[in-house]
This record gives sequence, structure tokens and C-alpha cells, in this order.
Amino acid sequence: MPSLNVPLMREVSRARFAAASLPRKANREPYYQYFDAMASALKQAVDTWRVQAVISDVKIMGPNAFGGKITLPALEGMIRGFAPAGPWDPYSRAIAAGVHNQVRAMCSLAVFPGLPLYPAFAAFPLPMAPPMPNVPTSLMTFVLPGLVQVETTPVRDQIIGKYPTPKPLYANEVAGAIAEGFSKAMQQWLGSQQILNLMGTGRVPAYAPPYVPVGPVVNGWVLANPGSIAA
Repeated sequence: MPSLNVPLMREVSRARFAAASLPRKANREPYYQYFDAMASALKQAVDTWRVQAVISDVKIMGPNAFGGKITLPALEGMIRGFAPAGPWDPYSRAIAAGVHNQVRAMCSLAVFPGLPLYPAFAAFPLPMAPPMPNVPTSLMTFVLPGLVQVETTPVRDQIIGKYPTPKPLYANEVAGAIAEGFSKAMQQWLGSQQILNLMGTGRVPAYAPPYVPVGPVVNGWVLANPGSIAA
């Protein structure tokens, strides 16, 4: 199944931090190791999170799906559970909170813009369409209106705003490095991850055999089960 690209996150974060303006004698190596560990933590957290995420509140009219929302588990706690602690805890806590807030903001804007996810529902030969899976579609199509929320600058700013006072050493540079790596990996993943087995159903009010043997689903809905972005 698609996942966040850990090598990409590591490479991008390391490159951005390498280009940061730090004191001449700054030891960057511990931070590179931290970025490697955080890339793995973010990947593991998102993998755990998406198994539990639920898509609901979708309106089905004929073959087309409109609206929708994603009900989210707490990504922040999952990131912290996998992230380095000890002396790195101030960074990890801020990153977990900042990434959580921006992913939640992105998901709050998710919407199906009338996609033809249920072609069989255009003319269905029963008074009630049984639960049927959607035509697979990219997760990007659902979250596209909020995609800006997981771009580098908003994620970086959220992380910076979550640091304790006083901030840890090179806090802003670490935030920028992590944010850019996460943003690039997240957008790549959103484009490759499919929404699958989103089970739609609904009534067919026009169905009246033998005169009207088929009809469209009207005001249908999806079953609010986890797993549709887990495969």
C-alpha cells in the first residue's frame, strides 16, 4: 500500500537544514539523525492514522458523490508515540502538534465535487440499492480544496508556534526542514493513495415495475466505516 516516502522526507529535510544559515561551528550531524528518525515516525503515525480514519456525510445522487468529511483519530499522539523523546522532546512535541493541526485543517475542507463514484446507481433495478463499493479514486481528489494546508510554510509556521519558551536550539531551522520534507512526501502520498471500498447505498424512489423498472439513487449515503484509505 502507498505510504509516506521516508527516503524523500530524509533527503529533503537534510538538504534544507544543510542550506540553513547556522553558526560556523554548528554540529549539524545530530539533527540529520533526528530528521531520519522523524521521517520514520511520521510515516508510521500516518499509516496508523489512516487505518482508523472514516469518510462519511457523502450525498449520492445517481452515480455522483458530493460533499463528505473525514473523521480523524488524534494524529498528534500517534506522532509523539513514534518520535524521538529525551532531549529531542521539545522538537517532537511541536512537530506532532503542528503536523496534526495542518492535516486536520486539510481534512476539514475535503469534499467530493460530484465525482461519478457509483455508476450502477444511475439506473438501479431495485427499490433500494444495496451497499456497493465506489469506483477507486485518488485521495487527492477528495482533499484537494485543503491541500494548501500541508504545504511547507503553513506546516512550518504551525510547528514554530508550538515550541516552548525558550525555544530549543535551531528551532526554526528544524521546523522548516521537517515541514518541507513532510509536505513533499504528503503531497506525493495523496496523489498515489486510493479511496477504496467506500460503500454507498440509497433508495430508488422512481422504481415502479413494470412501468419503471429502473431509476437513479436519490439522497443516498455512504456507510461510515474505517478502512477506505487504508489499502
